[in-house]
Amino acid sequence: MKINHFKEFFKISFQSLKRRRLRSWLTMIGIFIGIAAVVSLISLGQGMKASIYDSFQAIGSDKLLIQPKASLGFIGDSIGVAPLTTKDVDFLEHQQGVNAITYYTITSGKIRYQGVTKYYTIAGVPTQPKQLKLMTAVMGTDIATGRLIAPGDKKVATVGFYHTQRDLYNGKNMNLNSKFTINDNYTFRIVGVFSPVGDKADDTMIIIPIDTFREITGISNRVDYIIVQVAQGADPRSISDELNRALAHHRNVKEGKEDFTIQTPEELLASFETILSIIHWVLIGIASISLFVGAIGIMNTMYTSVLERNKDIGIMKAIGAKNSNVFSLFFIESGLLGFAGGVLGVIIGIGLAKLVEIISRMALGKTFLQAHLSLGLVIGSLLLAFVVGAIAGTFPAMQAAKLPPAETLRDE
Repeated sequence: MKINHFKEFFKISFQSLKRRRLRSWLTMIGIFIGIAAVVSLISLGQGMKASIYDSFQAIGSDKLLIQPKASLGFIGDSIGVAPLTTKDVDFLEHQQGVNAITYYTITSGKIRYQGVTKYYTIAGVPTQPKQLKLMTAVMGTDIATGRLIAPGDKKVATVGFYHTQRDLYNGKNMNLNSKFTINDNYTFRIVGVFSPVGDKADDTMIIIPIDTFREITGISNRVDYIIVQVAQGADPRSISDELNRALAHHRNVKEGKEDFTIQTPEELLASFETILSIIHWVLIGIASISLFVGAIGIMNTMYTSVLERNKDIGIMKAIGAKNSNVFSLFFIESGLLGFAGGVLGVIIGIGLAKLVEIISRMALGKTFLQAHLSLGLVIGSLLLAFVVGAIAGTFPAMQAAKLPPAETLRDE
């Protein structure tokens, strides 16, 4: 097709869509809803992946995370699972390749503040600075105000930021030095507040010294999570394998039947990626249904357009237009319908993604739901919209190209 012909066909197609403005708008609805869904879902998915990558990068590749292999119900109150213990921590601390080690134990606690009772997760952690630093590195947070618990602390706590900003206690907020009780009989004072993590469970957690935790809960030596930092220059995977064998022997279980798991950040990241990919493609599949409906709408509109323009087709052929010229005219017109729907869809999709990002940030304080927009995503979405429209218009365009000019003129 010559360039001059293409420009002329484009002009005619554009004018035709303008004349049938309402029908064109209605036809584009399915396309721009589908494209909007694709753009918003992909951008949010990419943003979430980028945030997760950043979080794992902040953790560092030299950490190992150890926990019981299975758990039913609330984490920390596992049923039918042999728990990790402080003896396991002591054993691992003296293994070759271990630079530092920490742990924590968690359970649900009854929190009472200014006459209001709620239930939140409390975690008992060692108070040595090196151990606390290792724990907060894995948690992905730091102190916003105040300080962490410290050696010698007893009835003090560092709390998630929800307790100080989200009116959790019937419109009341805690503050630095606020006092509250755990399990009715134990009064604690807040010495620090964590920065937002982006997860409600983490942002409502209450951290207290491990000795005090064991005193008020009656949990003697159970450990729910162990965090190991491998020695500098050591291979985390090799150390993981060695610790797995050593800990299995220490706990008197056979290799391959361990009642615990040891994971590197890379292995955890791979698990996240698998889950995110499954969710991503399921959502894209749902969005594709709207694109399919939009394609059917374009096909229906183009068939109607062919019937309405029999006379125009006959005149074009009578003055020398080829079948390929007629086909190109309707093919371009349907592609334009798809492209116009794609433009609207991209704009709406970007707006939706940004809206979700803003709402989630307001709700969580920090969020993994960040819109990650790229030029490739925008161009790809517009090309997809054009292709869907053009394909939907192929059969109507073929029908228009095959119409005999004599019959179309006689019908008029």
